[in-house]
Amino acid sequence: MKRYLKILDFIENVIMATSMIVMLGITFINVIIRKFTTTSFAFTEEVVTSLFILLTLVSAAAVARRGGHIGLSALTDMLPKKIQKFVALLSAAVSVFFSALLVYYGYLMALGEFKQGMLTAALQWPEWIFGSFVPIGGLFMALEFINYAILAFKGTQEAPPSKDESAASLENAAAETEKNLKGAQS
Repeated sequence: MKRYLKILDFIENVIMATSMIVMLGITFINVIIRKFTTTSFAFTEEVVTSLFILLTLVSAAAVARRGGHIGLSALTDMLPKKIQKFVALLSAAVSVFFSALLVYYGYLMALGEFKQGMLTAALQWPEWIFGSFVPIGGLFMALEFINYAILAFKGTQEAPPSKDESAASLENAAAETEKNLKGAQS
């Protein structure tokens, strides 16, 4: 199971990093060209919007793995542990259901685009390529919420770090970086 999670985490990170790099690169080049000429690339909006959708859904999946989605912990923390476990399972089940709907309807959308031979306006690429980002992102979300449900059921799901723990972690990282920089300058 841990190997599967590492592979899934790696794939998610590659998708997120690649999407960000491509989005930033295309947008930066388009801004530079627009600054020095009177033209711009028409395709940038198509690519950036589609990659943003993919990035958002895959990022939501990555956050789900860490149990970082917004919850009403002020209420659930007051409940007994067994009921907290039930609430976590119920939350995960609703999230898996929502993710499954994204996969199903995203698949139908992409299939419709494929059957109709729809092309994007600027690039004239098959529309289903970009449309497939919705079910792909939904699949990642479903897998992560299923994993969250399994861990919640076993009682091994780690709670997301508190604000105090996050701040302390950032302070430690900043101190370590400063120490490394001083060492490099010596």
